[in-house]
Amino acid sequence: RRRLNKAMTAQLAVVKLFLYLSPFLRTAFVINWTQMTCAPTLKEAADMAFRGTGWPTGVNASLYHQWLPEYVVPDRLSVMGVILRNSHANKTCIWGCQPARCIADDSGSANCRTTCYDTLRASLDGLYITHAGFSMLFLAIAIVYAHCKARSEMRKPTQDSKEYTWLQFQAKCDEVARYEYLSWGGSYVEDFLEVVLGFALISCFGIIRPSITPVVLVMQIVEYWLLVYRMTHVTARPYPTGSEGIDMWSRIIELVTVLSAVINAGLAAFLVPPFTRLKADHKVIMFFLYSQFMLGCRYLFTASSRRTPADVSRVEDFNQEFLSKVSRDKVQLDIAGLVPVSAEDIDVSLQGPNFSPKETLCSRSFSILGRL
Repeated sequence: RRRLNKAMTAQLAVVKLFLYLSPFLRTAFVINWTQMTCAPTLKEAADMAFRGTGWPTGVNASLYHQWLPEYVVPDRLSVMGVILRNSHANKTCIWGCQPARCIADDSGSANCRTTCYDTLRASLDGLYITHAGFSMLFLAIAIVYAHCKARSEMRKPTQDSKEYTWLQFQAKCDEVARYEYLSWGGSYVEDFLEVVLGFALISCFGIIRPSITPVVLVMQIVEYWLLVYRMTHVTARPYPTGSEGIDMWSRIIELVTVLSAVINAGLAAFLVPPFTRLKADHKVIMFFLYSQFMLGCRYLFTASSRRTPADVSRVEDFNQEFLSKVSRDKVQLDIAGLVPVSAEDIDVSLQGPNFSPKETLCSRSFSILGRL
């Protein structure tokens, strides 16, 4: 069972993390390069880009030639000494993440939030609320379903009119909501997976929507409370399996923390204003510095913290000392209880207790042949 849980954890966690995070990563880092709007002139490119969403708010559309060039793809883009050329020759292209809400400054340029930024915020709100809502709904369904089944059993008339016992209630809960994969009672893999997915969403993309943090805190408390209630009153006594800590899930959480450091650095450098107005070289430098700083802080925190709590270490030391003392005292008692025996009194013969010394194997064989 433990090997099965580890295998399911590795496969399901990787697949679900990819499915949850890949749309956000595509919106944040891929659309800007793959969905450019190109036309012979800047005016035509702007009309095509803002045809569906409308012109950005906070700026004068007639002065587009002053603030819009910052969001135009250059013919030659230098990134850390590498020259990238615009594949759309003789055309003016606007980046795939187009300005949506802007604040104009005195020089005529504008600091804008892009469509990708707004899409990420809306997607994060919708996905997290949907994820947490369905997780809590399924927990509530399992609790209500098990209790309704148990109460229907209690109402059935019996011949001896015996009282419905707690053991019978536990047996009914195990029957209708067993603690195994793809059942109403949940499972070790599913319970961890739902919590880790919510943690991954907020840790990787919470920088886009900081105001959602209090909502996440409340929803996580409710979800934990439902998990505790279901485990105590429905699951009651799951099949016991040995485990050292949270086993495979500690590696999954470490992977999520590393991803969150890198993704947050990328979002801050390439998507969150006002850093979007920096040059490409400066954005790349900021990304590397920010990501290395976050990973360094994580490493220092991990190195300074104990992997085993101090009280657990003291208990283990006490148990080892106690066991060694008990074993030593027992050996001394066994030695003290031995009675000294002379070497002459020790029987080293191969004869059994009912074996007569006058009777040998050959004599017994001849007696048997004589009878025949």
